[in-house]
Amino acid sequence: MGKVLSFCSALDGQQVTESKVLMWLQVLDGRSYEDVQEAIVPAYTVSVNGIVTARGILDVLHAKAKPVSPAMFMEGEADLDESGWKSDPQPVCEEHGLRILACDDCCKLLHYQAGWMDADARHSWAMANVYRAKELWA
Repeated sequence: MGKVLSFCSALDGQQVTESKVLMWLQVLDGRSYEDVQEAIVPAYTVSVNGIVTARGILDVLHAKAKPVSPAMFMEGEADLDESGWKSDPQPVCEEHGLRILACDDCCKLLHYQAGWMDADARHSWAMANVYRAKELWA
């Protein structure tokens, strides 16, 4: 855990103390070093105040472990005719020029980077980092 906190300290400048190492060991008990190490950067990039916390790492690990429910996608959904729908148009990803739900790469990015956020925070993150014509969504 000392190595993990040293890595975190390089990102956010927190002091590594013996008591902090012991508390992080308790909070992250049962998690492998590799999993925790892999979750540090995602926890840092979504941190509100730029500080990596054990709770932030747990949130990333829980989001990663949460299985996708088969009920989230229904057979034949891709063939739906949206022309009569009365909603806002679906955003287009900047990198690939596809409607966001048709772009597997950007959906994976959204899930990995912002999947654990509430809907408003996730939408704000996507507007800043994924969607084309960001000025139109502001």
